[in-house]
Amino acid sequence: MSTPVVIIGAGPAGTTAALLLARRGIRTVLLERRTSPLFHPAAHVINARTLEIWNEYSPELAKSIAAMSPPHEQVNLISWYGDLAGDAIGSIDLLSDPERKAIVESQSPYMVSHIGQHILMPVLWDAVDAEPLIEFRRGVSVESVESNSGDARIAFRTLTGDVDELGAPYVLACDGANSATRDAAGISLTGPVLANMGSAFFTSNTLFPDDARPLLSWIYTPDLCGVLISHADHRYILMTAYLHPAQEIARNGRRFWEKTLPKALGTNDFTLESTGTWVMTSQTADTFRHDRLLLLGDAAHRFPHTGGFGLNSGVQDAHNLAWKLDAVLSGAAGPELLDTYDTERRPVVEKFAEQSVANHFRMDDIGKRVGITNAMLAKATQAMGRAPLNKLPGRLIAPIAAAATRKQMSRSRSLRPDAPGSTELRAEIAAAIPLQLEHFVSTGLQFG
Repeated sequence: MSTPVVIIGAGPAGTTAALLLARRGIRTVLLERRTSPLFHPAAHVINARTLEIWNEYSPELAKSIAAMSPPHEQVNLISWYGDLAGDAIGSIDLLSDPERKAIVESQSPYMVSHIGQHILMPVLWDAVDAEPLIEFRRGVSVESVESNSGDARIAFRTLTGDVDELGAPYVLACDGANSATRDAAGISLTGPVLANMGSAFFTSNTLFPDDARPLLSWIYTPDLCGVLISHADHRYILMTAYLHPAQEIARNGRRFWEKTLPKALGTNDFTLESTGTWVMTSQTADTFRHDRLLLLGDAAHRFPHTGGFGLNSGVQDAHNLAWKLDAVLSGAAGPELLDTYDTERRPVVEKFAEQSVANHFRMDDIGKRVGITNAMLAKATQAMGRAPLNKLPGRLIAPIAAAATRKQMSRSRSLRPDAPGSTELRAEIAAAIPLQLEHFVSTGLQFG
């Protein structure tokens, strides 16, 4: 069996690639290990350029996705808290500058939108299912990809346990940050690990009033420091850093969060839906192409979440590559055209990485006033991955890592209203918050 293009991974990059190729009349087979979209949120920032790309495939699809975002007046507030039960230390109102808002609105028919990936992916999967030129095969595990100058062979195991094989002139690896396809091809990633992150997805109808719910809330408490992201239907995801995979947050996330959420939120009025972990890095693949294999999205580049470039860059990768594959497969251009994919996309994603890392460490201008910084976190995380600490068994390193985490977070007690100097410290932080604006307003980079 032969097909023009095989795509591994049905995330934002993979589904977009399949849809854009279908628009050009190119048949694809889309292989996905899951049988249904993951409901635990990941990305949530959908920028204007991404919506323009989906509009190129189908204006109706882009319009339906854009309509999923809450009105901008409901997702304009970024706040910092010492305690969610108390008043915010300070906030940024993303709509406070009418001139900037008018400029942004003039640049595209779309605006940056807030749409959780957990509600976006079912829409993209439905679009893929409705496209006759896409064969969408769920619940399959790719066993091997062999690529050379002549063709590619893909072996995969189905839900029944049978092993099937496909031949294709090109394979697109869209299988995420931990891409097995990339690793099997011997393509390395260059760049640092910045943090290990744990997350809890939960519902709470009373955490904030409906008319005063920040999109993002940075919270500093002795029990947990992290960022809280507001989603539709009174759902939230709370993310915090940890130092070692032997810690409880990684080994038994539900138990950790059931103990921690009441203290971090200041309420028991919540329903925990799911938990997860991920590794925050700033890494780029050494090459985006190996013979007939091309890397897209997180398989090619990984950024900190500070900036919202991850999902969007993968969609842009697919857009850059789709017309080039069409030209090569139709004979209008030679295969060397595909080399320009790396040439053109690499500077863009490196700029995204640079900005994301800068945003991540710019947060230290606030954290350093409490004594909790991302720079210290990165150093501690990297130390845990090196000798001698990485030689210690989990039962020994876990309490060390947990104690170090607690010590860091305990410094946030200085923000409590009854702490000496708290009023002055909170005022100092409030004055520094407006300097974080670049983290959340990046229109000039969106169209990369």
